Amino acid sequence: MFDDSFGDSYVRVKKRRETAESIADRLTAEGQELQPVKAHGKAIATSFWGRAWCRAVENWQDYESRLPAGRSLLKNGGVIDLKLSENCASAQVAADRLYQVRIRFSGVEGEQLDALRNACAGKLTSLIDLIQGKLSDEVMELICDPAFGLFPRYSELKPSCDCLDDAVLCRHAAAALYAIAPRLDDQPELFFTLRGIDPKRFFALEAIAGTESESDLSAEDLSAAFGIEIDL
Repeated sequence: MFDDSFGDSYVRVKKRRETAESIADRLTAEGQELQPVKAHGKAIATSFWGRAWCRAVENWQDYESRLPAGRSLLKNGGVIDLKLSENCASAQVAADRLYQVRIRFSGVEGEQLDALRNACAGKLTSLIDLIQGKLSDEVMELICDPAFGLFPRYSELKPSCDCLDDAVLCRHAAAALYAIAPRLDDQPELFFTLRGIDPKRFFALEAIAGTESESDLSAEDLSAAFGIEIDL
């Protein structure tokens, strides 16, 4: 059952946003450092990694009845805090009150990762293109493949929330899932953190055979482009 009385059919959007802002202001005054997330337009995300994340979420048909409410919460400023760590997303979602959400993801298996790297070998223009999501259709299909790509399947996540909704995925957890997409627009490196993938291994030149121009890329070049330290 839902414990959230702030459904779209009952409360104006303005009221929902004011409630979220009020809760966020209170938490900030108490000394919390919040990392709020806002949707990047009607599509929620704009980058390759963000859009692909949304598509992966919307392929989880077991959860499709809760996804619209999650999108609405995100678009109305409900996700006032989102922190991503290895295999885990923690969020604070404001609706009629503050909800604590945690979503755990299974890590990508080594054999699965090796198979993907081998499939991508010779198909990447450069590692920088991979980082920036500038990929050929073939590589994009491999990375987004529902069978062995990098994006999680619904069986690989365990959402939890302190609300009274007894569904596997409540609207607050759905909002947190969608909020990952615009965060990836701004910090694509967090995708690899969330999936438990070591970027040093994934970007290894001996594992991904590219063009000659790749050999000229330094670790500093990759680190600057992707916001992480990479040793090649």
